[in-house]
This record gives sequence, C-alpha cells and structure tokens, in this order.
Amino acid sequence: MLLAKPSLTNNSFMSFYAQNLIANDILAKERGTIRKTFGSFFSAAVCFPNSYHVGASNLGTHFLYEQINLRPDFLAERFFTDLNPPISLESRQPLNAFNIILFTVPFEMDFANCLDMLHRAGIPIFRKERLPHHPLICAGGTAIAMNPLPMGDFMDAMVCGDGEILLSCLLDAVIEERGFKAGVLERLKNDGRFFIPTDDDAAIIPPKAACWDALHHPLSSVFLTPNTEFADTCLIEISRGCPFNCAFCYIGHNQNPFRYYGFERIREEFEKNRGRTNRFGLISSAVTAHPELERICGYALREKLEISFSSIRADCVPDILLELLLQSGQKTLTLAPETGSDSFRRKIEKGIVNEQILDAVRRASAMGFTNLRLYFMLGLPDETLSEIEASVELIHSAQKILLADGRKRGRVGEIVATVSFFVPKPGTPLADVPQMDISELKRRQQSFRSALKSLSHVRYQPADPYEAKAQMILSNQGREAAELLMRKWSGNLSWKAALRHSG
Repeated sequence: MLLAKPSLTNNSFMSFYAQNLIANDILAKERGTIRKTFGSFFSAAVCFPNSYHVGASNLGTHFLYEQINLRPDFLAERFFTDLNPPISLESRQPLNAFNIILFTVPFEMDFANCLDMLHRAGIPIFRKERLPHHPLICAGGTAIAMNPLPMGDFMDAMVCGDGEILLSCLLDAVIEERGFKAGVLERLKNDGRFFIPTDDDAAIIPPKAACWDALHHPLSSVFLTPNTEFADTCLIEISRGCPFNCAFCYIGHNQNPFRYYGFERIREEFEKNRGRTNRFGLISSAVTAHPELERICGYALREKLEISFSSIRADCVPDILLELLLQSGQKTLTLAPETGSDSFRRKIEKGIVNEQILDAVRRASAMGFTNLRLYFMLGLPDETLSEIEASVELIHSAQKILLADGRKRGRVGEIVATVSFFVPKPGTPLADVPQMDISELKRRQQSFRSALKSLSHVRYQPADPYEAKAQMILSNQGREAAELLMRKWSGNLSWKAALRHSG
C-alpha cells in the first residue's frame, strides 16, 4: 500500500506564539494541572487523538496523567489535536522529545488522528520505518481493545483491556531497560499480556486484561475545566461492564462481569472533590444497574450536589433519580429505546417495553422535565418498515405526554430523536451479521425523517451512513483496514471520500 504522505508546508503549522496563546488559555482555566520538570525524569506523552474539549472528559486520559505523574521516576504531559505541530500543554515540549507515547483511543474514528499527530511531530507513522531513537509508541482504550489490527502497522505495542493492570508493567519495563526500545518490547512480549505487532501477522492478540475482582479505586477527574462537554464537572466511574447483554452492544459481551464501586467509595470521591466543584458526572455503561443507586441519589440530594448521568435505562428510573436531576438543573430526560417495537426489541435482547419507556416519560414530565432525547438504531438485522413506523409511533406517544403537560405549564419543550446505524461489533451475538449497504441505510433514514415531519416539537438528529460503514470496517477487519485509514489521513479526506477511494 503506497500512498503519498501529506506535505507539511509552513502554512500547515501554527506559530509557536499562537500555540502558546492556546495552551496558556487552556491552562489558565484549568484546575488540577500537574507540573514536573521536563528532563528530570523519564517522560511519557499522554495523547488523546482529538480536541481538548473532547479529551478532557475522557477518564482514560485522567488516569494516565495522574498515575504516571505519581511515580517518582516518570513525568507525564498531555497532547491534544488543538496544537499543531503537537506540543505538550505543560512544558510545550514537542511530541518527539518524549521517551514513550501513549495514545488512549475510545473511538475507532480517531485512529486516523493518531497517524496525523505522529506525522506532524516528525515521527514516521509506520512502525518498521522508525529508528531506535524514536519514542516507543503504544495505544490502548476501548477502540484498541475491540480491534487492534488496523493499527498494527503503526503501533509498537497495544494494551487490550483494562489499563490499570498493565500500566505499571509497561513503565517498569521502560525504567529497567533505560528506555532502550528493543529491550522494552522484548519484556512486553515475554509478559504475554501486550499485543506486540509483527510484520508477518504471527503476533497473537492476548486475552483482554480485566480487573475481575471488586474494583478498588474509582477513576475520577484529575483536572477540571470549563472547556469541555462536562464543564467544571468531576467525573466518577461508578461501575464497569453491563449486566444487560443487548445483542448489538460490545461492552455487555466483552467487558463483563458487571463490577461496581460501593456507596462508601463513591461518597469518598464526592467528599474529596467538593472543595473544587459541586458538579459531578457519574460514568457507567449501566448507571441504573448500580444496586445502591437510590442511596447515592439520596446522599446527593441531601448534600445539594449537581449530578449528571449518561442515558438512563427506561425500566430503572426511580423518582429519586428524577428529583436529583431536576435539582441539578437538568430539564432533559435521555432514554435509549433503540426501536419502537416491543417484539423487535426482544429480538435484539433489549429487555424493556414501550409502556416502561412511556411511564418514565410520564413521571418525568409530571415532575417538571420539559425535554426528551430518545436514541434509536436503524439498520438492525431483519428490520422492516414496520419497525421504523413503530419508532415513530413511540415518539408520537411521548410527544402527546409532553404537549399535554407543557400546555398546562405554558411552555412546551421538544423531543430530539437521535439516530445511529447498526454496526456489528466483535464478540457480540450480531458480530457476523452483514451491515446494510450505504444506499439502504440512507433510504431507511429518509423514511424515518419523513415520518417525523408531521410531528410538532420533534427534532431529528441524523447519523452519517459513511461513518457507520467506516466504523464497521475498523471494528471488524484486519490489517487491510489500515488502507482506509491511510486514504483518509494522507488525503485529508472525509470518510465518504476515503471509502470511495478505497473501493
């Protein structure tokens, strides 16, 4: 696969003055920045392959930043795509000055950004082209655990699974080998828990590393900033895995068993961080499955904490949770029906029914919620037009509830119907089901959109079928998927254009 590398002209880069202005502005508004003297320790670049706005809400970034800096023999500084060429926020050092580069990649769509950050730092993107003096380049995160093979030509080592288990092993290897890259990789290979790619495809992907025992230390925000989706909010991971096992969901089939932190551990995190914020975001794939959720909510209500959640499962919405969300200033309830058909939902092993969804909407609306966000998935196996019609009817039923209560209050809110496309994920019951072609995904989306036009106070938020197709390739294919990444990166193309050029 021979593709031209993008040229780096003077116009491709910001001036160092401009970079300093951006970095200074970010750090001036941030609380919790860690500073150590560059050059006095082994150095690790913690790279999030997207903007600071996105990466500041990623707990993997917080974990690496804190845990590496806690070591007396290491320093960690952060990199995001905002600064070009890549320099660290803390000391403004270039990316190629670090001993080790650690990418944390939660989304497959950011794989191409990893290549771009390396290239703009003057580091060869292909593993086999790098020399001994180049940094050791590693990657982890959900997207890597799901399928590391598309990044096999680019990364020296990859972590598949929970990074808490393997981070110390990686850093110890760097120390013991004094940063000598070949020695470090040999140690990691002998360890057996790292994926060390080879040119002959002989490398074996190890079983996913996992914290199987009770989790001992909740991941939480190290730094706080207003420049992110969860502004000035301390994020706390309250559980890991998912007990529900929906047929399409990667986490429920690959990151189990469901493990959670007890109430006392979560309360300790609240108390530890209350001096710097009153806002907390509880992070979990299944927030409402936590067995002590009502106790957590009761504590937060009494202490007048502002709490936010990710989407809530409709069959687990106690009134105390709704009350807490209202106290926190939230007026939008977020649920994920996936489809409006009870029978089709059973087929994809999502065990909730429309009446549970509408009951949650009724109670929330009566308590003062004015808006509703509903997530739907199109292109699921055996889906027909009747399933799309059922989804529209469910939205219509929810709309009638919001309209009736809104008119009594004198203010009618809106329903946002957010659509995604089915992407088969490794290790799930639907892993081998072919994804519908792009033209069919477009047709179904248009049917959904058209059917909603007659409903007032309903806004449709579409999905990109080309991104769904690219995600399918990156989630499931082997090294050949690297061609798609190279096409997108080398030509600075949209996913639509990259797919077209990749045939």
